[in-house]
Amino acid sequence: MRVASRLRALFDFRHRALAQILHMSAAFAASDLLRGAIGFTASLAIARGLGRDDFGRWTLCAAWMATLTTVFDLGFGPLLTREAARGDESIGSLLSSALLSRMALFLPVGVFLYLYPAWIRIDWMTPHAMHAVVIAAAAGIAYGCFAASFRATTARLLVILTIETLGVAVRCAIFVFLIARGTTVARLLEVTAGVQIGQLVAAFAAWHAVAPNGRPRFASLRSSWGALRRAVPFALTGLVTNAQVRLAPLMLGSLSSAAEVAFFGVASRIGRAAQMMPQTSLAAAMPVFAHEQQHGRAEAARSPYDALVRWYAAALALFLAVFAVPIVTLTYGSTFKGAALSLGFTGIGLMPRLANNVRRMHLYASGRERVALRWSAAALVVQALSCAVLIPQFGAAGAAVALTIGEAAVWLPLRRHDPPAHVRDGSVAGWTWEKSAL
Repeated sequence: MRVASRLRALFDFRHRALAQILHMSAAFAASDLLRGAIGFTASLAIARGLGRDDFGRWTLCAAWMATLTTVFDLGFGPLLTREAARGDESIGSLLSSALLSRMALFLPVGVFLYLYPAWIRIDWMTPHAMHAVVIAAAAGIAYGCFAASFRATTARLLVILTIETLGVAVRCAIFVFLIARGTTVARLLEVTAGVQIGQLVAAFAAWHAVAPNGRPRFASLRSSWGALRRAVPFALTGLVTNAQVRLAPLMLGSLSSAAEVAFFGVASRIGRAAQMMPQTSLAAAMPVFAHEQQHGRAEAARSPYDALVRWYAAALALFLAVFAVPIVTLTYGSTFKGAALSLGFTGIGLMPRLANNVRRMHLYASGRERVALRWSAAALVVQALSCAVLIPQFGAAGAAVALTIGEAAVWLPLRRHDPPAHVRDGSVAGWTWEKSAL
């Protein structure tokens, strides 16, 4: 009876965790698709209503807002998500420390851009436009702290995704209304800033309702500095990841032709679209595994989840490798048929890449993000050296092979640092026994 009850409990833990990952992944995917469609509608309205030049100005201002928000994330996004998933006992102080750290570092930059917009040397960037950009970025930086904390559980995730989707819809509706009556880019930016502030207020109110034990508290400079040090590995990992994305195109531009850059761009875009679902599931899985790790149940759900991603990667690699030519010609046209070889190697590279991403996710969930950072940096170095050797001879295909080599080079080290439970400590699916008893 005791063995049967333990097996039943293990089955319940495993399927509950997998069901939560599935629900959160579906919520992420549905929200991304809906917000993407609304955002595309807004871009069409701006382009058609304001014309080519003003659409270019809007695009650049939006890039400034996104850049400021990304730079001052400082790695707190995944840290807040993980700690909120572990429990509400300390999340309030960490949330306050994250807010103080982000705003303290952003304040000098924001004040400078607000007071001296002419220093960016873009003649048509009016002071009003830059003021709106700075305000929207500041609100977005603060909002990001709450948004990351909401992504820890399914119920909270639905709340924050609803706030974000409503914000995008309201902004789009106001844009269409203003454009129909004649407006300027600066006015649209002011609307964006206002909507972002509204989302911040809504997130603050909702957080008080869903996490009464995790309300923001007074944060000292010492506690903020300690929180910032904890977030640094995540921030550096983000920089390494961005470098990996941009490495091959930049080196192709220096060592090969524009056509090869185009071929690699086609292959990488198709590859990113193909792995969108497993990448979304990783974002959903990290807080789930962090929570289960806190209660000693992570291994119960790990094996089936890892196997699911592994088989998906294998099927996807086979599909892209076999059907690379028709995929490229049907999507981008026969002009880009030369990208098929690069796409085939990109597909093959998805197997070590997704396997490594799964292991990095488990390292994040268990608090070993420094290990993930170290081997991500090692993969970047190997990729850079491989690109330098292969690109001059093989172009875009060589770049795709180089990225695959970099991921394959750290596959075994990551596996050794993050082995399954039965390899790590003599346990199977969360059950342990003393070796002396064998």
